[in-house]
Amino acid sequence: MPDVASVRRPRRWWRVVRTVSILIAVVLVAAFCWAGTLASWMVSDHLPWTASFPHGSLTVRQVGTASPVPAESARPELQVVASPAAARALVSAASERWLPPALLRGGQHVLGDVSLPILRPEPFTWQVLVAGQATVPVATLRVSHRDLTHFLRTHGQTVLKVGGTPIMRCIYIVDWGRIEDADEPGQPPLVRRHRVVARGSILLIAGQAQRTLVVRRLSGHAWSTLVPVPAGYRLKIRVAIEDADAEPIILPVIGDARPMLLKQLESAANEGLEEGLEKVVLPAWFPIGLRTDVTVE
Repeated sequence: MPDVASVRRPRRWWRVVRTVSILIAVVLVAAFCWAGTLASWMVSDHLPWTASFPHGSLTVRQVGTASPVPAESARPELQVVASPAAARALVSAASERWLPPALLRGGQHVLGDVSLPILRPEPFTWQVLVAGQATVPVATLRVSHRDLTHFLRTHGQTVLKVGGTPIMRCIYIVDWGRIEDADEPGQPPLVRRHRVVARGSILLIAGQAQRTLVVRRLSGHAWSTLVPVPAGYRLKIRVAIEDADAEPIILPVIGDARPMLLKQLESAANEGLEEGLEKVVLPAWFPIGLRTDVTVE
């Protein structure tokens, strides 16, 4: 009788385990691929969402997985671009909850508006876009020169004095400006340095007489400092005007008033910033290394 080799048939339980393993793998891959979309759908069901703070309110109106390219006229006034890792760290810190890495991916975006009545009656539009690989978020802000001029007219008027006697009132008009990061090596992590460039004019009012002083270029630096407090960080900003190209203005007794005007402008800016930011406290999760790019247009 010939030798017969015994053949061991696979057990049914192994087939079940293999099938279940494949199904689990498919589900995990699908969950990973669709996690961002599913999360966006879940969040969208609870929108719009509004949070109030002492000086205004923040509203989230839309969450999406593919950010459209808006027309020039529809661009948000404030756009924050953050890599998936930076956005995840920011959201986790703000919500105090662990966020799975797969939920945030390039192309996702959040749209909304923020109301700041101290600056203007209408709310500002904003967008957070998940993109790039930068370790810290980048904030781009566009400010209308009309809104800034209105704010300065309301909060930033100064009075020139000679020997304690008021002689002239000044109203500042900004036509264009730019603020860019200009940090120096070895700078403390809670201090940021910015380069400021602007042009515009100064309206001088003495009694019934008025004159407009054209400022072709104004440049200097600003330092923003985060001071740790129990609730987060208190923000302090100081500016220094270092150079100016303005038409001359000669006053009796004083002579060329440009140095005095610029010194008064610098002092008024610092006093206004100190008063306006006195009660402003940023949350503890605020991104300390935030890069900024501000344009007044």
